[in-house]
Parts: sequence; structure tokens; C-alpha cells
Amino acid sequence: MSKKKLDHNRQTAAGTRLAAAEKEKQAVLEQVKALSADKQSLTIRLAAAEKAQQAALDQAKALKR
Repeated sequence: MSKKKLDHNRQTAAGTRLAAAEKEKQAVLEQVKALSADKQSLTIRLAAAEKAQQAALDQAKALKR
């Protein structure tokens, strides 16, 4: 195989690896975005649960009086 053909094959392989790495990077970024959205949703749900818990405690205290 000629040096020119070998260089071309190496460049093609490098380009393929680069494209695969970029695709993987995009997949990871999408996963990070999804996890961030999940975290935000869970944080909101946790705050609502804590608020409901506090309301129940306040009601229980009021009933004891």
C-alpha cells in the first residue's frame, strides 16, 4: 500500500474516531440535561413533601391544645 493511501486511511480512521467521540459527547450532554431536569423535579417534590409534613405537624400541635 502506498504511503499516500496509508495516510488517507489513517485520516479517515481518525475522522471516524473524532465523529464517534463527538456523538458520545452529545449523548453525555443530553444525559446531563435529563439528570438536571430530574434533580430539579425531585427538589420541587421534596420541598412540597416537607411543606406538607410541616403543615401536618402544625395541625397536630393545634389539636393538642
